[in-house]
Amino acid sequence: MDIREISREQWNGMGQHGQIRMKFMRYGPVRIHTDNESHTVTVYRINDSL
Repeated sequence: MDIREISREQWNGMGQHGQIRMKFMRYGPVRIHTDNESHTVTVYRINDSL
């Protein structure tokens, strides 16, 4: 699992990418992207200071 903080602009630019949204580890919302080929899960969350 990889947790990445992204800017709000990046978040809005993701479009349909990672549309699963939920509260995760007291952060929320998050978008989750799975890559079956590399067997990884990437959790994206907004960091407004970026």
